[in-house]
Amino acid sequence: MKFSNQKNAIIASDMYGIFDLNQKKLNYIVDTEKLLIKCGYNVTVCSVPNIAGITNFTKESMHSQYISTGIERAAHTLAESCLSYDLAIGFSVGGTVFWKASKYFDKFTKELICVSSTRLRYEKEPIIAKTHLIYGGNDIYKPDIMCMKALANSYQILDKLEHEFYRSYDIRKIICEC
Repeated sequence: MKFSNQKNAIIASDMYGIFDLNQKKLNYIVDTEKLLIKCGYNVTVCSVPNIAGITNFTKESMHSQYISTGIERAAHTLAESCLSYDLAIGFSVGGTVFWKASKYFDKFTKELICVSSTRLRYEKEPIIAKTHLIYGGNDIYKPDIMCMKALANSYQILDKLEHEFYRSYDIRKIICEC
């Protein structure tokens, strides 16, 4: 049996999943996946609505489902799989899911990058994984600086960008800086 020395990474989508309306994989997912493959990772891509059990796909309903049970369901699903990753990158609610999975299973990831994961503003304690937080400066729901300092090894606030900046911004530049 041959064992691989290749590192493993996992990417989590935002609340809408990994595909656009034409069933084409979204650019921020594709770009992140390509970057990680180029860096030598085996990559798993996770569509958060699928693992969260989202059933109604209007924006308001999705938000409500994530808050009531979806985030916890997705985090427990990942934690209970007992799979470990060298790197996890989560976008918006995907970062929150990865954060919570790391709380429930501390070997979930060695390093976590959360992009626009605003619900982390409710967290009080850091996780074991090396953690990087990235937010748009105009995102009104981002955690305050004290929270970011308490939760992360590093953080970045990108001037004049909104919550979903990662959908049109070259996210590869930021990920390489972490």
